[in-house]
Amino acid sequence: MKTKFFILILFTFPTLLLAGREEGVMNEFRAVEDALRAREVSEEAKIITLEKNLIRAVKLAVTRRFYLQRKDILKDISPAALAYESPTSELIYYVRFKNYIIRFDFAKNPELFDQAPYYEKFLIKDENAPPSSGAKETPEKPEGN
Repeated sequence: MKTKFFILILFTFPTLLLAGREEGVMNEFRAVEDALRAREVSEEAKIITLEKNLIRAVKLAVTRRFYLQRKDILKDISPAALAYESPTSELIYYVRFKNYIIRFDFAKNPELFDQAPYYEKFLIKDENAPPSSGAKETPEKPEGN
């Protein structure tokens, strides 16, 4: 019994010596991070990553709101079924899928990094409402007082 315990400690001890504080890990991390940031990404790869992120975000948003109907709603989701634009920032995307319009805010550029959005605003278009041009009319201010 004592010999088995001694052999176990003998084989465990060297692995304990290898784990722990080691110099240069931070420098290695920074070198890898800089290499990843400096790499060239093709436009095709950027579009594929962006569409993958947007599809994932739409699936998550629909699942949160329509859990029981999600399979019926999402059965025909694809990059061709999405309409999207980013007019103000590379981190904010407006996506239209069926009669849903969703704003997604990403922490980093969704063309370069796989991620889920940290903020979303989900709107459902009324099917009976007339189409709008997107511009709101501002009422004129009354003169006086």
